[in-house]
Amino acid sequence: MRITLCSWAWRRFRMLDKALGAVKKYNMLSPGAAVIAAVSGGADSMAMLLFLMKIRERYSLSLTVAHVNHGLRGEEARRDENYVRSFCEKNGLRFEVLHADVAALAKQRGESCEECGRRVRYEFFESIDKNAKIATAHTASDNAETMLFNLARGSSLKGLCGIPPVRGNIIRPLIFCTREEIEAFCRENSLDFVTDSTNLTLDYSRNKIRRIAVPALKEINSAFEENASHFSQNAALDEDFLEGETKALLLSAQADGGLSCKALLSAHPAIRRRVLLGCIKNVCPKSADFKTVGAVENILSPGGKIQLSPDTFAVSDGAVLRFAAPIKKGEEWSENIEFECINGSVCHNGRVSICRVNKKIFLDTQKIHKDVLDYCIDCDKIIGRVQIGSRRSGDKLTLARRGCTKSLKKLFNEAHIPPESRCDIAVLRDEAGVLWVEGFGADRRCRVGKNTENVLIIRREKQ
Repeated sequence: MRITLCSWAWRRFRMLDKALGAVKKYNMLSPGAAVIAAVSGGADSMAMLLFLMKIRERYSLSLTVAHVNHGLRGEEARRDENYVRSFCEKNGLRFEVLHADVAALAKQRGESCEECGRRVRYEFFESIDKNAKIATAHTASDNAETMLFNLARGSSLKGLCGIPPVRGNIIRPLIFCTREEIEAFCRENSLDFVTDSTNLTLDYSRNKIRRIAVPALKEINSAFEENASHFSQNAALDEDFLEGETKALLLSAQADGGLSCKALLSAHPAIRRRVLLGCIKNVCPKSADFKTVGAVENILSPGGKIQLSPDTFAVSDGAVLRFAAPIKKGEEWSENIEFECINGSVCHNGRVSICRVNKKIFLDTQKIHKDVLDYCIDCDKIIGRVQIGSRRSGDKLTLARRGCTKSLKKLFNEAHIPPESRCDIAVLRDEAGVLWVEGFGADRRCRVGKNTENVLIIRREKQ
C-alpha cells in the first residue's frame, strides 16, 4: 500500500530535517552545551523550543528559557509572559524573565525602540550565562524579509547576505525553515502559541513586506523564501571572498598617511569601491553611501577634495588619497631683505640662509654643478626690493632647465606637497616677481650665467 502525506504533514517533517541539518552543518551545538532559548511565545520561538526539547537528550543540553517583557503592549505582553511561564512549568524547564521599560530606555539613550529592545534582550541573555549558546527563532521567512528590507533602503551585497545561521554564541536552528513549515509543525504537535497583534497591522515597514511584498512574490514563485535563502548563502560566500580582497588592497595601497591613488585605480572597481566605502564609514558613517563613494572615486585622478561632514574631508592630490579633518593651512609669512646688507642674512626661522658674493669668490669656493646653480641668483638681475615669504596667489616660476612657466600651485600639486605644508615653503621675490622657490630653484630670468658678476647663494639649513 502506498502511503501519501498531506502537505502540512510533509512540511512538518521538512522543518525537523532542516533544523537538525542546520545544527549539524554549522556545528551549532556540542554535547553538554548550555543553551538559552529566546522565547516570545509566538509560533517561531515555540517551535524552536520544542525542537530543542526533542534533541535535548541527543546533545545532553542544559536548556534555559528566557523571555523579555518589553513593557510596550500592556495586557497582551503579560499574556505572552504567562503563557511561556506556564509552558515551562508544565515541562520542567528553567524559566527566566526580564521586565523592561524599553520606551523609556530608548528615549533616555537616544535610540529607536527596536534598537534598544534588541540590546536589552541580548544583555539579559548574556547575564544569565555568558558562556551559553543563545538560540533565536529567526526563520527563512525572516531572512527573506530582511533581504527585501535591506534592498529597499539601498544596501550593498552585505545586506543581501541576510541573517547568518551563527554569529558568535548566537545560533539560529530554524533559519532554513519557512513560516508555513513551522506552523505545520505546531499543528502536528498540538503546540499552542500567542500572536503579537502589532504583526497584523501595516504600520511598520517590515509588516508591509511580510503581508504585501512576500505574498506577491510567492504568487510568482511559491519557493521564493527558499530561493532567497539559497541566494543569501551564496551572497555570504561572495561577500567573504570580496572582503578578503578588500583587506588585501587596503593593506597594499597604504602610502604616505593615506592610500595610493595609482593602486586604487589599478584595482577592480568592485574592490576599489569597497575600500572607499570602508574608509568613509570609518571617518563619517552617515556619509557612507553609493553617491559619496562615487564622488570620492572621481577625485582619485587628477585630484580634488570632497566634504564628507562639517569637519571631515576626503582629499586627493592625484597621488595619495587621505581622509582627514579640514586642512589647516600654515600661516602666511614674509620678511623684507635689505639688499645692501644681504651678505649672511638668515631668514625663515633659521631655515634659509642668503649670502651675496662676487664672481671670483663664487668660482673659488663653489663646486659648480646644476644643483648648486639651482640655489644661485644673478644679483644684478634683481629688480627693486627683495622679500622672502610664503607663496601668493598667482605666483609663477619659469623653470630654467625645462624652459616652461608654471604656477606655484601647479608645481606644488605635481610635487604632491600637502596643502597644509605649502605656506611653509620659502619663496624669494623682487618687484618683478618670483626669483627662487625652495625645492624648485631659481627663475630663468635671474639664473647665474657666464656673464654673471655677483651671485646670491641661497641655502636650506639643516634643522
